[in-house]
Amino acid sequence: MRLRVDRRRCAALVLGLALALGIGAQESGATPVAPPDLVILHFNDFHGQVLPHRVEDLPGRPVKWMGGYPALHRVVRETRERHGDERVWVTNGGDWYQGTPEGNADRGRGIVELFDHLGVTVSVLGNHEYDHGEDSLLGILAHARHPILGANVRDAGAPADPDRVRPHLLPYVVRVVAGLRVAVVGLVTRDTPTMSTGPFGGAAFVPEERALRDLMPALRRSADAVILLTHCGLADDRALARAFPDLTLILGGHSHTFVRRPLREGPVWIVQSGARGAALTRLHLRVREHPRRLEVVDFAFLELPALEQPEPRADGFVRERFGALAASWDAPIAEVDGDPDTRRGPGSTPGGNFLCDLLREAGQAEVAVTNKGGIRDVFPHGPLTRRRVFEIVPFDNTVVTLEVRGRDLRAALAHGLASPLGPLEIAGASYEYVVRDGRRELGRVEIGGEELRQDRIYRVATNSFLAAGGDGHEAFKAGKELGRSETYIRDLVVQAALARKKIRLSADPRVRFSP
Repeated sequence: MRLRVDRRRCAALVLGLALALGIGAQESGATPVAPPDLVILHFNDFHGQVLPHRVEDLPGRPVKWMGGYPALHRVVRETRERHGDERVWVTNGGDWYQGTPEGNADRGRGIVELFDHLGVTVSVLGNHEYDHGEDSLLGILAHARHPILGANVRDAGAPADPDRVRPHLLPYVVRVVAGLRVAVVGLVTRDTPTMSTGPFGGAAFVPEERALRDLMPALRRSADAVILLTHCGLADDRALARAFPDLTLILGGHSHTFVRRPLREGPVWIVQSGARGAALTRLHLRVREHPRRLEVVDFAFLELPALEQPEPRADGFVRERFGALAASWDAPIAEVDGDPDTRRGPGSTPGGNFLCDLLREAGQAEVAVTNKGGIRDVFPHGPLTRRRVFEIVPFDNTVVTLEVRGRDLRAALAHGLASPLGPLEIAGASYEYVVRDGRRELGRVEIGGEELRQDRIYRVATNSFLAAGGDGHEAFKAGKELGRSETYIRDLVVQAALARKKIRLSADPRVRFSP
């Protein structure tokens, strides 16, 4: 028996299914019927990754070298050669520099020069841009050759004015695409004061939705379409898309999410490109009529393996701007062995154990704790270099020793368990947790083999970020400060590595799930 296929009927069914599923664009390299009016290349959370880095935490994938400025530069160059400079925007979603020697050597200035060299069209602030204080940041912004956005960064204590933001920042820019006025609005997470070290000078961070709502009357007068460039995280981007369904697109950052497939909230597209220059998102857009609007017609998520062939212009910039750093940062200083290190996770990690042991020793404390968010990479087996130490603990944190009452220490551990950033790493103690209704709840805490006593005062060492209430750890602010080191924690690691010559990691389960 031979089946007859009605091709027009099948095509209509396929189109109907696509519309029902919200698939309104072609994906992953499919060629649009007509050339795009606009091509956007979006990356976020670059974190100073001028050089390629090892990727070890992609499930089911082998270890490989990814990113680096030359790989990013090649895709941008080839896209501009194909579509023309005027049709290609390069957008950057914040957290520009914190995380590598190249990024931190001059507190981000070199990375902004790199963005200018790449021809970035527009950037948004990230929370880590404030890690060396607002004065340092404003000095960088004054020299940037492309617009930097931060619509919800206002003058603290001043009357609400959506058009008034901090010096050298803009709330939005408007560019014309095929006769259509397109506004790009920049928003940074409202949690910046708890996620960066500051000081924040005269800056206040208005909740993103409120800031955008304040800005909407001006946007409706000056633009026909609105794109958000955000450093707020995927969950907040989705909330913004639901609150403002007239948006065309959200170009996101902050949560380091690899959005490999198109993501939609109603009619609004949302993208994010992972982190550290390991990927780039390419979007093709066209101006449509009746009603006149901007529409995404093609999406591709492009992984960026490290280049094996030269990219002369980018290679030359890297050598000239950052080449002098290599000699002092890439020589081995120790060997690492023992249990394999892991990234974050719901329990203690070998790297976290080692760092907490180091903090406890340096602070001459009974207990030491540190946050997983401050540990940005794993300790590798084999040679350890100053560069890798920097990539593991890049922040300018020092050791602070506190007197902390037992109930406040318990509150801090409970807060860590409840946070999406993960439980606190610990030394000199251990604790258990259970999961109820999808939430982690603190159980037994032992210090020196004895159960924690609520009213006893403990000598606790932690990093200066947590001691100041970072990540919402207000409990540590109730402690009495006994002293603080003048040495950055990463330098303590280097000193320990040079003295010991060998670092042995231990997977001692200090944070345990209790079923």
